[in-house]
Amino acid sequence: MKSIRFYLSMFLLITLLTGCPSNHEKKEDREIYQNKMNFNFNDYFKINFNGLYFKLPKKFKGNYTNYQSMCTNGSDCRSYSFENLSLFFGISEIKQEEQSKIGFIHNLSNPLDAILQDAALKRKESIFSLGRISELTSMKSNFPCKMLTVTEPFQKTYSWEDDYTSLYYIAAIEKNNRHYVIQLCGKRDKMIYFLDDFKRILRSMN
Repeated sequence: MKSIRFYLSMFLLITLLTGCPSNHEKKEDREIYQNKMNFNFNDYFKINFNGLYFKLPKKFKGNYTNYQSMCTNGSDCRSYSFENLSLFFGISEIKQEEQSKIGFIHNLSNPLDAILQDAALKRKESIFSLGRISELTSMKSNFPCKMLTVTEPFQKTYSWEDDYTSLYYIAAIEKNNRHYVIQLCGKRDKMIYFLDDFKRILRSMN
């Protein structure tokens, strides 16, 4: 019985070590992150979300309204997914009454700071284990904009295990006294290549 278990374990290990990437990952999609390429921003949707216009690469599909996993705050939300790489993009508008409540709860007078901190804490609560929130930083764009990251810690037991650690890029932006939260999330091993793309989306907002 022990020998059968041993050979079964070895078979599973070899399968995992030599296995192919997930079937839903097309070659051209893998090349986006494996070769550290960027999305093709010449092939994009121009989206109008509650008066905020921006460009989103056509690799993303959807336009799901109130898709809860990408709507950690804000009563009005829209989300998109790039399923081949398990990337998710969401944008929410924080209404005035929500903004006042958020500022009071976090005792922050700057609306962008309060909204971003609130989004990060809610995202941290939604992931599997305690996440790490980075320092809040300002970002150059057409409007006042600040961003941070939330990472889900994960300690792999074996070197051949897939890293399912989540990484979230979260930004808050203000246009004409209206406030929005923008999020891009996915597996950390891929997300590290998409920070520049996230910033390009933010810089396209007008």
